[in-house]
Amino acid sequence: MTEFKNLLVFDLTKLGAAYQIINSFVDDEVVHVFEVSPLGTSAVLILASNDIITLKFIEKECQAFFKSDILNMAFLENVDEKIIEAYLSQNQTAVQKHLAIVEENSFAGAFQVANHALKQGIHIVDFRVVRTSIPNLILTLTSDSIEILSQLAQPQQLLKLTVIENSQKPLKSYFEILT
Repeated sequence: MTEFKNLLVFDLTKLGAAYQIINSFVDDEVVHVFEVSPLGTSAVLILASNDIITLKFIEKECQAFFKSDILNMAFLENVDEKIIEAYLSQNQTAVQKHLAIVEENSFAGAFQVANHALKQGIHIVDFRVVRTSIPNLILTLTSDSIEILSQLAQPQQLLKLTVIENSQKPLKSYFEILT
């Protein structure tokens, strides 16, 4: 999938800021662009690298020099490949007993939720991005434990969380068709 284990995810006020960051820090040897996309009047930039120290340096530099352009930012160390596969719609995960639908309006926030969920043993069924002027990132998560899914809202400041107990076959098959 991707050879890079660390991501630096930016939600930015404008696409020009993304290009400035790329111009300042990307060398295509140590730091690579995973994604750069306009989102209405804002933008997303995802940098990838195996070098944690370099990405941490970029994070600090961007906080200092691009502070007014950064809406949200997340550094993800040793990103689970399942997050990348779900984001790129290249995985097939069966729906377990329960579902949680998380709706976030920032890329950084959505990647943080996905990372936290995987560490809790929750599986990602789907990772959708609705690219509008206010982005809507939708994570569909699944687990056999309703308690674990219900606890997702506690450590995170989720925009929206819907937990569906005992998901039935028609709903489960909907996600099998989509993935």
